[in-house]
Amino acid sequence: MFKEPQLDYLPKRPCKWDYGIGLIGVGGIAEIGHIPAYLKAGYRIVAVADQIESRLEYAENMIGIGKDKQYSDHRDLLDRSDVQIVDITIPQSSPNKISVVHDAIDAGKHIMVEKPLSMNYKEAKGMVMHAKKMGVKMTVCHQYRWMPVYRSIKNLIDQHYLGELFFLSIDERWDYDLPGSYDKQPQMLLMMQTVHFVDEFRWWTGQEPRQIFASLSHRPKQHVIGESIGTLIMDFDKNLRSVYLGNVATHSQSQYHHIRIEGTGGIINAQHNNLWSPGSLEYSQVGAEDFWYRPQLEGESFTDGYIGLMGDLMDAISEDREPVVSGQDNLKTMQVIFAAYKSAELGRAVKPSEIDSD
Repeated sequence: MFKEPQLDYLPKRPCKWDYGIGLIGVGGIAEIGHIPAYLKAGYRIVAVADQIESRLEYAENMIGIGKDKQYSDHRDLLDRSDVQIVDITIPQSSPNKISVVHDAIDAGKHIMVEKPLSMNYKEAKGMVMHAKKMGVKMTVCHQYRWMPVYRSIKNLIDQHYLGELFFLSIDERWDYDLPGSYDKQPQMLLMMQTVHFVDEFRWWTGQEPRQIFASLSHRPKQHVIGESIGTLIMDFDKNLRSVYLGNVATHSQSQYHHIRIEGTGGIINAQHNNLWSPGSLEYSQVGAEDFWYRPQLEGESFTDGYIGLMGDLMDAISEDREPVVSGQDNLKTMQVIFAAYKSAELGRAVKPSEIDSD
């Protein structure tokens, strides 16, 4: 007889949620993700910094941040005593992102920073080690761990509905190949998209891949200069494999994100075709081929993701522990991404340990 699982996927309110947040970078990802999430959750944004005047005006209109709490120089924001957490949303194309992170660490502020942590592994590790030395909590924006469908999948795995995992796959098609989008960024698909799902595979399985084989390519006449199409095969233990297949230069009329997870005890099929919807999943257990469990998921993925991520950072500060997606944990995801680039270049499987042999 099927026992319905207890799905616990909506973000929880942290024990202490009135930390003052200083937002550095009020661009697109802040506008569609961070700011709506914090307003919904009741988190306090107490100051903002951006070099573009119109973005500061947006923050004033949207959040009610007055002129006395707006800064063109991020260091002035870091001087504020009412800022305990700094949320850094500066894009990778900004040449000062790394120095801003180091400045925030030196100021003793706890940090949330948008992924990827860096386009260079040595730089990423340097930031993480600096934060550790200064006693600063750092979390990286892998908010997918708090999105309803991904967290529900983790619930089912942790409650042993799938038995022993042996195959996980994600197949997605998006139209992100737009003029002016990542035009000057030589690394695109893996750094800006796949990195989220490498993090999910690691989180779902609770294991680190032993080796990665990757193949990367471009769509003819695409706008972005980096790779837009890729396949990653990740070997975990003897019987566990995961495959990622992505194309972010597909035709706009047919876009999707499909997930399939197989274990000795059951199967999950899931979809997340809209960033703001909760997504959907179905589960069937071995021996019950005619029965599918299809829960009606609730929530808003993009906002819930950032609410949960920031809430975990707040709890990490209150409980004096590492955040779930700590800088140290994120280095393991970054090792996989850089191993994938090396694999595509060399035409062979690459171990993550080859990226960080220290």
